Amino acid sequence: MTPAEESRNAKLVSIFIKLGALAFVLLVKSQYAIEFQLLGGIWIVQLFPSVVFGTFTRWFHGRALFWGWLAGMATGTGMAVSRNLKSSIFPVHLLGHVYPMYAAIPALAANLLVSALVTVGLRVLGHLPGEDSTGMIAYTEGVSAGPGA
Repeated sequence: MTPAEESRNAKLVSIFIKLGALAFVLLVKSQYAIEFQLLGGIWIVQLFPSVVFGTFTRWFHGRALFWGWLAGMATGTGMAVSRNLKSSIFPVHLLGHVYPMYAAIPALAANLLVSALVTVGLRVLGHLPGEDSTGMIAYTEGVSAGPGA
């Protein structure tokens, strides 16, 4: 894709997303918007391991991060749905005590646990995580030394 095509496509996608968001705000009942906001907070936390550990470490296997993300999404969504989407605070029962906790936290724990276990399992089975084949030019292409360079 040429830079002009890339720019045009980015602008088109941007306008469609904005129009979709506007339609959502104007047409969806406020109750659903609040429920999506509760879920959105839980869901966004589940991206943390994939983005941070996938970017800054090479320990986790990419497939394992996906399965961890899926486990965290399912866990967090299940917790919120069990509360009828009225609250994102979930009662966690642990060692005979009940701890009210933001549902994203135990879901994040499930995410990390699954990611770690699947990574270890894939290594035991001999599946290598793969290598980053990004060339140095991808990091420096189009970057100038500053004004007038």
